[in-house]
Amino acid sequence: TMSVRAHLLLKLVLLLPCLGLHNSANAARASLQYNGFYVTSPVLSDGSYYCEYLRFYPDGAAISVSSECGAVARRAINRWFHRDKSGNPPENVSDGQFGISGNHLNFRSRLKDGEVIYWGKIRQRSLRMHSLSRITGYRDFATYRFYPYAEPENPRE
Repeated sequence: TMSVRAHLLLKLVLLLPCLGLHNSANAARASLQYNGFYVTSPVLSDGSYYCEYLRFYPDGAAISVSSECGAVARRAINRWFHRDKSGNPPENVSDGQFGISGNHLNFRSRLKDGEVIYWGKIRQRSLRMHSLSRITGYRDFATYRFYPYAEPENPRE
């Protein structure tokens, strides 16, 4: 008969390939979404609440905006996330290029006065991102929930 230890090792050897398949299946489902935007929970700063919004484009561009929170703000902010024919974001909206390796995401978001560096993980319907402002030195960690666009991609002004 087989010892308990040998039996456990055999089970482990048989289970490892299955665990690997399960993890890669989850990684395949956790892909960056382009048909909407990601938003943080409200953050209190200087006596008022704001949310941070991120949008990603299939060509590798990323846009970042901080603004009011809630459904009305999410609808209004939609127009800020549309680039002109040259691919430039609206004025005063920070932008950059992102990179993905597996389920890891990183990008730099630039404005005239500096940049914010982001790095983190892509989840199924969210992002878990660290950030570092090269403008103020502020560091943060936040979860960004995904919201698909409920209205046409190119809203009328």
